[in-house]
Amino acid sequence: MQKVIVGLLVGLPVVLSLYINPIFAQSKLSENTWQLDDSKPASKGRLNQVAWLSGTWAGQGLGGDCEEWWGQERSGQMQGAFRFDLNGKLLFTEHFVLAEQGDSLVLRLKHFGPDLKGWEEKDECVEFKLVELKEREARFEGLTYRLVAPNHLEVYVLIKSDTGETREEKFDFKRR
Repeated sequence: MQKVIVGLLVGLPVVLSLYINPIFAQSKLSENTWQLDDSKPASKGRLNQVAWLSGTWAGQGLGGDCEEWWGQERSGQMQGAFRFDLNGKLLFTEHFVLAEQGDSLVLRLKHFGPDLKGWEEKDECVEFKLVELKEREARFEGLTYRLVAPNHLEVYVLIKSDTGETREEKFDFKRR
């Protein structure tokens, strides 16, 4: 199970070409995740368009209990954290920053074990470029946030295992 979790978000974006949409210069990776086509710029977006992420969210994903916290926009970025517990045991956490970069958004995150040892190298992080923004949906490469209702958030992540196989994982959150 830990190898699958280690594969979470590592190695993304995964290059698959299942569906090409020339209007948005994006390719569909799975049912709910996309990527930018080669050499296409990130979509335009501002932090105020994703302010609906702010708050504390709790729910299920990866077969365990998850909690995600998003702060409000401050100093040109939104910060957040994620925790994953399986059978009452903390397996990993994430620290992330969603920031304006030019006229777009970029999400950067780092994973940590329960001992606070980082999974990524000291000066490295996992980075997700913005693919498309909709009224209640933010699509990043391999990662989608969808506000289904004011207190219901779905998150879809494309996970690549250490064997190279990919699958979409759904996280289903309710606002606390």
